[in-house]
Amino acid sequence: DCSAFVLNVYEVTTGLELPRVAAEQAELGERVDRQQLQKGDLVFFKTTGRGQISHVGIYMGDSQFIHASSGGKRVMVSSLDGGYYNKAFRWAINPF
Repeated sequence: DCSAFVLNVYEVTTGLELPRVAAEQAELGERVDRQQLQKGDLVFFKTTGRGQISHVGIYMGDSQFIHASSGGKRVMVSSLDGGYYNKAFRWAINPF
């Protein structure tokens, strides 16, 4: 799922160990303003009606992020501008 994808990418590429669950990953560091996003920042979303963070991806620049889509069952690149993820976006962090 999305949080396992992010966990594995960060562990392999940086050695940083992240929590297993997106909601816990979302509390790791200072929040980053959406206008100040940098490549590698983690972007978080509320995609369920449960009131908590339920999805995470890695910001790639140019309003694009990579994530493991539970609906599509694959890793994909999506936009933060407009549409579903624009509405579901809550905040971002730099985990370093």
